[in-house]
Amino acid sequence: MRGRALLVIGALFCVLAAFMPGAVRAQSATEPLAMSGTLRAGQAGEVPYSAIRPAKWNGTLIVDLDFIEWNQAQRQWFLDRGYAIGGTRRNQNESAYNIREIVDNLLEVRRLLTDRAGAAPRRTIAFGVSRGAIVGRSAIDLHPEIFNAAVVFSGGGAGVVGYLQTKLDAMFALKTLVDPASPMALVHVPRPKAGGAQESAYAAMMEKAKSTPQGRARLVLAAAFDQQPRWSMRQSEKPAPDDFDAQATHMIAGLNPNQGPRWQVEVLNGGNVSWNHSVDYRAALDRSGVADVVRDQYRKAGLNLDADLETLAKAPRISADPEAVARAERNVSYTGKIRGPVLSVKTVGDPADPPATDTAYSQTLERAGTRDLLRNVYVERPGHATMSLLEKIAGFQAIVDRLDRGTWDDEAALPATLNALSEKLAHESQADLGTSRFVIYKPAQALRTWDFTNFGTYRPSATR
Repeated sequence: MRGRALLVIGALFCVLAAFMPGAVRAQSATEPLAMSGTLRAGQAGEVPYSAIRPAKWNGTLIVDLDFIEWNQAQRQWFLDRGYAIGGTRRNQNESAYNIREIVDNLLEVRRLLTDRAGAAPRRTIAFGVSRGAIVGRSAIDLHPEIFNAAVVFSGGGAGVVGYLQTKLDAMFALKTLVDPASPMALVHVPRPKAGGAQESAYAAMMEKAKSTPQGRARLVLAAAFDQQPRWSMRQSEKPAPDDFDAQATHMIAGLNPNQGPRWQVEVLNGGNVSWNHSVDYRAALDRSGVADVVRDQYRKAGLNLDADLETLAKAPRISADPEAVARAERNVSYTGKIRGPVLSVKTVGDPADPPATDTAYSQTLERAGTRDLLRNVYVERPGHATMSLLEKIAGFQAIVDRLDRGTWDDEAALPATLNALSEKLAHESQADLGTSRFVIYKPAQALRTWDFTNFGTYRPSATR
C-alpha cells in the first residue's frame, strides 16, 4: 500500500515538473518533433538552428552546417525514411571559418534534440556541401566518439590552410607576370566589398590579361597552380581531349582570388596563414596535371614559358605569420584520427575546390593510419556542388550501407555501385531526384598540403 502511494506521488511530481518554468519535457516517441531557435545569441557567431524528428524515428540523426537551406524535397526524403535532420545556417562574417565553433553548434543541436526527444541518437552522421564539407570532415575528426560517419560534397579535402595556399600561388603568378604594380593585395586582404579597391584591382588585372594572347597564356599558367579543371563552366559541353583552347577557357573561368574566405580566415586567426617562399613553380607546373594546356597556350602566344618561370623564381616571396598559422592548425586543419567512414563526393569540374584537393585528404588519412575508412568518388559534371539530389542521397545511402555492413566496396567498383543504387532510389521515389553520373576518375596530386604532420613546423623566410 505504501509503495503504491509513493508511485502515485512520484507520478504527480513528474506531471507538475513538466509544467515548471525551465523544465525540458521529453516528446513522445510516436509524435513528430520540430524545434528551432538561435545559438550564440548576441555574439559574432550567432546563428539560427532547426531540427526535425519524424514520428517513426529510426534512431539516426543527420546534421549539416547548411541544414536550414535544405529544400523541401531533400527534407522529405530523409523524414519519410525515419531520419531526424537538423543543423544551422552558415554565417558570412568573421566567424564563418571558425570551424571548431561550427562543429560545437552541431553538437548543441544534437543535445537540444536529445533533451526534447528523451533519447540520444543511436547514430549521428555529418552531412555537408562546400564549406559544410569542411565542417563534416572536421566533425568526425574532432569528435569521433559522437559522429559515426560523414558524407561530404564538393569541398574541404586540403583543409583551409592548404586551400588558401594554392589560391595564393595563382594570384602571385598572375600579379607578378601581368601587372606587378597592381594595388591588389595578395595577403592581409581588406574586408570584401563589391566595387571596392581590391575587387576593382583584380578586375582590371583580369581585363588586361584577357586582352592579349600573351596575357591569356599567363592566366592559364596561374590557373595551373590552382590546379583548375579543364572543364568547369556549368551547362557546357566537355572539351575534347585535344582541344586545349577550350580547356584553357574553362581553366581561366575558374580562376578566383577567393578573398572572402581569405579575409575571414585572416581575421579569425589574427594574420596571414599563407606563404610561397618555399615553392618551386617550375616543379609545381610539372605536377599540376595541366602542364600540357599551359605549354600549348604559351606556344600559340609566342611567349617564352621558361622566361616567365624564371621571373617567378626570382620574384620577392611572401611569408606567413607564424602565430596565425599555429592558430589555423588548431582551428581549420585535420588530424585524420577518425573512427568512422567518410564518403567524399566531388564533381570532376569543380573550380572552387578542384578535384586534386581530395588527394590531400587521402594523404592525411594515410599518414594517420585511417585511409581504409575513406572513399573518394566523382561525378561527371562541371561546376561547384552541381551534383543532383539523387547523387547526394545515393552517397548518403552508401554511408548507411557501409555502417550496416562494416566494410567498403572496392574503391574502383564504387562508382558503378552508386549508379546502380541511384537507379534503385529513383525507381522507389515519387519525386524527380535528378540523374546519376558517378564515374571512375583519378585527379592529380595536390600541390600544397598542410595537416597534422606539419603542425608546429612552419618558419617564415627572411625574404618578404
